[in-house]
Amino acid sequence: GPLYDDDPLWKEYGQKAIKNFEKAISINPENEWAYYKIANTYGIWVINALKNKNMAQFKNALSDAQNSGGYFPHILEASRAMLTSCDNDAILFTSGYLAKPLWYLQEVEKVRTDVTVANLFLMDKPFYIKYLRDFKGIDLNLTDEIIDKLNRKSWPSSRFETIALEDNGSEFEFLVESLPLEIFNSEFKSDEKYLEIPDQL
Repeated sequence: GPLYDDDPLWKEYGQKAIKNFEKAISINPENEWAYYKIANTYGIWVINALKNKNMAQFKNALSDAQNSGGYFPHILEASRAMLTSCDNDAILFTSGYLAKPLWYLQEVEKVRTDVTVANLFLMDKPFYIKYLRDFKGIDLNLTDEIIDKLNRKSWPSSRFETIALEDNGSEFEFLVESLPLEIFNSEFKSDEKYLEIPDQL
């Protein structure tokens, strides 16, 4: 959409959408769909903040989404349960809208900030890969140049690969020298013979 294409109209469209959904709520305050859509629309400010590495805007947009009533209590409690169930310094993979309530809890309420929430929906966007590397400490061993050139890879069929494990003087001691993995075609493009960027990462 306009946001990903760096079209300046994204903000205008987003503000108009929020006003229309607020009008729908004024007509019918029980319209849960409209609350959800307002929170989802604030998500474009969330994504824009990540693109521009503006953490103040990131936090404010998440607060605006929560104040709009779009993060329903049961969603927040399920998100809180997910975060609190994680091991220390875990990476929690999620997708799309589900990441935003988790981010809200971490950024605004400071719930389990040691956990890294990795949004699979954004993991093919160079700005998000750099955010995970630069702000969340995920060591991908990838430079900006490599990240900017990442693309889907030809992957003719499911196959086994062996990943070598190295103990580079870290606090972890591997008890095995290699890890066999069965790697399938991307679940998002299962009819094609490609390995997508999120799957590669």
